[in-house]
Amino acid sequence: MSAAAAATAAARDGQTAPALRLVKHLAPPEDSAAGGNVAFSPVSLHAALALLTAGARGATQAQLLAFLGAPSAAELAKFGRGVAHRVVVDRADSGGPRVLFGGGI
Repeated sequence: MSAAAAATAAARDGQTAPALRLVKHLAPPEDSAAGGNVAFSPVSLHAALALLTAGARGATQAQLLAFLGAPSAAELAKFGRGVAHRVVVDRADSGGPRVLFGGGI
């Protein structure tokens, strides 16, 4: 596996792992009477943390990179650009969806 492919895989896996951890904290336990459904956007949470990572330095940046599973801020940004290019692209002209993504901190 090339270094670029390995970095992309690490960033992808880094997005999956925090999302699964959040599900465990947000979803009610199976034996609770709360019931119901939980919906959240892992990509939105990942994007917000990636923005924080871009502005962080030192130990804080290292902790965010570790949490997100990214080898570096540059690789995290590269992964984000790839996601935006593949997922959040306007495909309305070809009959596909038009996906809008917005967020702020």
